[in-house]
Amino acid sequence: MYKTCGEANILLMKAAAAAGVPRFAFISVHEFKLSRGWHAQDFLLKGYFQGKRDAEAELAVSFPTGGVALRPGFIHGERDVGSVSLPLSVVGTPWAKLLSALPSQSLADLPIVGAAFVPPVPVEVVGRAAVAAVLDASVPPGIMDVWQIQKYGAAPGA
Repeated sequence: MYKTCGEANILLMKAAAAAGVPRFAFISVHEFKLSRGWHAQDFLLKGYFQGKRDAEAELAVSFPTGGVALRPGFIHGERDVGSVSLPLSVVGTPWAKLLSALPSQSLADLPIVGAAFVPPVPVEVVGRAAVAAVLDASVPPGIMDVWQIQKYGAAPGA
């Protein structure tokens, strides 16, 4: 996991910066808190989370004025696993709808249970937010949390 989520992305960022690419979007992951000062990445899928964090650090170095790390939680849409298509939106859409009625941004910071309050995001929304991060200079560099992803990834006219 570290090679895919960290090393490969770091090499890509360095190559893009060396080629003069002005902006770069990186799909990272929401920081899930287990308790004060303890995060999921300290214990779970360590290579995955550490790779994402190391890639974010490189993004800040290689693209200080044009690097955006998108931090979604659960991304939903259709997921192909072999010959089977899993409709993740069957879970993600109602869950997101339920959370839209709650102060999810405040609740997401709660230790342990906060992860349940991070709204799922459709893959299309994440894609549009990433494109905005690369093409729209008004999108600020740095971390784009799930609520900003929803804002920048909203469908035109929505």
